[in-house]
Amino acid sequence: MELLKGNKLFHEQIDGLPDEAKRQFCRMYAAFLEGDTGKFFWDDIDPLSAHEVVERASLSSDDIELGESLMGQVAFLKLNGGLGMSMGCEGPKSLVPLSEKTTFLSLICDQIRYLRKRWQKSIPFVLMNSFSTDRKTREFLSDSIDFLAFQQHQFPRILAATKGPFLPQDSQQAWNPPGHGDVYWSLLTSGVLDTLLSRGITYVFISNSDNLGPDLDPGILGYMHRHELDFLMEMTPKTQMDIKGGTVVRYRNRLALLERSQLEEAHLKDFEDVSQFPYFNTNNIWVRLDSLKKLLLSGDLQLPLILNSKMCEGEAIIQLESAMGAAIGCFEKSAVMVVPRDRFLPVKHTSDLLVVQSDLIMRHENGFLSFAEDSVEKAYPLVKLGSDFYSVKQYLAHVLAAPSLKGLKSLVIEGDVVIGEGVSFSGNVVIRVPKGETLKLDHVCVDSSTVLNSVHSAN
Repeated sequence: MELLKGNKLFHEQIDGLPDEAKRQFCRMYAAFLEGDTGKFFWDDIDPLSAHEVVERASLSSDDIELGESLMGQVAFLKLNGGLGMSMGCEGPKSLVPLSEKTTFLSLICDQIRYLRKRWQKSIPFVLMNSFSTDRKTREFLSDSIDFLAFQQHQFPRILAATKGPFLPQDSQQAWNPPGHGDVYWSLLTSGVLDTLLSRGITYVFISNSDNLGPDLDPGILGYMHRHELDFLMEMTPKTQMDIKGGTVVRYRNRLALLERSQLEEAHLKDFEDVSQFPYFNTNNIWVRLDSLKKLLLSGDLQLPLILNSKMCEGEAIIQLESAMGAAIGCFEKSAVMVVPRDRFLPVKHTSDLLVVQSDLIMRHENGFLSFAEDSVEKAYPLVKLGSDFYSVKQYLAHVLAAPSLKGLKSLVIEGDVVIGEGVSFSGNVVIRVPKGETLKLDHVCVDSSTVLNSVHSAN
């Protein structure tokens, strides 16, 4: 805290934070002042070797049986701090509607109820909210399901020009959640970590609230326990949709999470080369709780700094953040596992909503999603929807019925296109409608060669 003694405004801002949060902010702020950009040196990066990556498909029946016996010792934690701004919505992202009667969060609740019934265990449901999502999330869940929730910390935003505190007219804009890497310290300072340990919970499985695919896989849990792992990260093969996704590498002979933002521009194409880095981080993480607590209390959980630049009220600001997966380099026993793609089914934009609502994805009675059994690619196609589809409200006005996408490789739609009943897309489809015109699709199969009036599909 000595660092901030000469800066009264910063000192006053963080005064109400828990001591551990204060220490983390001061550590990150000191690194920032010393010129730490969080960048990796390319020459010190090595791709993982084949023996360092375990395939989920290689797990044995013994792993699965062991995991099934441990289902009473694992908690299900969702990162729930994000807002629905990327889909033109206000409030928590998890309350964005997936259908007329379903939100992300209501679907997750269905998943939890199923898991508890399936395994006959009181599996803890935990949410990490932000100061922007906490109240509305609690109101939504009131009396519907038992859960534990805690807020992640908030850090002061920094003026890029002066490196001092950003003090906007709207005081709420002075703060930012410091990335999902804060989940570990927030678990500790909120008391939820000790609550879980006191209830006999050994492991926690963490994933994003907008990822509706991953369940509590007993095979992964059993493998983790059998090999006495402290930390396990799920990765999955990259597609064209994911070439920018973070990946695990060897950095100076330690496992490390490498994000695209941590590289100089000259090496971005190398990072996106799937022959070098064929997998990306799903942000599905398994952690052993007693090992986590030991690491936190010893001060040895130090995550690499991520500088997130933004504009707010006309000012260039910097947010100090960290990534949850970066903890892979801090634990003594960590591993990487390659899992099927349907353990990563995110809905970040309305283009993802189109995919999830299509016949490419099955929604099971237990609430979990997976690729349809007759899906060929078992991967998200590349879908780009124009500004007419930006918000959920606009999307619902243009997508009146979910199309068939089973044969689709890529889809680009620009302009006022309305998708009605009985529409299917296959191959590589591009539809562009001139401004002021509307194209209504009904009972039509659109492929790479289809001509729609003056609007052409193209390879």
